[in-house]
Amino acid sequence: FPKNNSFTSNSNVTFNATGGIGYNWIPATGLSNSNIANPTASPTSTITYTVLVTSGSCSPASDSVTVYVNPNPTATAWNSTTITQGQSTTLSASGGTNYSWNNGATGSSITVTPSAITIYCVTVTDTNNCTDTACVTVTIEPIDCSNTGELYLPNAFSPNDDGENDMLRIYYGNALCIKTLHLVIYDRWGEAVFSATGGPSSGWETLTWNGKYGSTALTASAGKTMHTEALIYYLNVTTIDGKEIIKKGNISLIK
Repeated sequence: FPKNNSFTSNSNVTFNATGGIGYNWIPATGLSNSNIANPTASPTSTITYTVLVTSGSCSPASDSVTVYVNPNPTATAWNSTTITQGQSTTLSASGGTNYSWNNGATGSSITVTPSAITIYCVTVTDTNNCTDTACVTVTIEPIDCSNTGELYLPNAFSPNDDGENDMLRIYYGNALCIKTLHLVIYDRWGEAVFSATGGPSSGWETLTWNGKYGSTALTASAGKTMHTEALIYYLNVTTIDGKEIIKKGNISLIK
């Protein structure tokens, strides 16, 4: 039968002795039956078993096998936390070499944005392929998004580097209620000169515009040299409770 058996505590291995009609395993610790040829061993620590094999009146023969029990890893996950509705949090785990979370994510650290109280469990696997599991709870603190406040985009700005009103920015009421903002600005010929999406995960700063089309000042692009450029904007907002807000309007870019 096999001479080397290595497994994790709380697992088991089955022996298979041959050569006789009577079998006696010593010690009986962790064995399903010490008087059969193929008992199952479930020891809690490394141990050597000896089997005495008899056949009729002949003297018994013996052989030995050692079962090496690897300790289970200790999985640690932190921390159970409370976040505001729509926000994200990072969960971390330790104790092994591979990590598998019950939401399908892998890795020792993951970022989650649950919409309701959620228990996240991670299974930690070590180099011996032994596993352990730990769990954390993310609780959601609800917020009232019945009114997100006024979403406001100025109707004029002057990107002339004088330090005043040089950037076009969106102003909004309760930012915690906003999931994403998508802004597109068109020139008078219908060409999109600026497009950006922002939110808690991608950042709000992406929605700030310096009045340039690429790296070129808008009023100097495509041979257009006017002092005031008439623009049209389209703003699409998705709130954390699934509502959609659409705004359209005009913007004057003043040089």
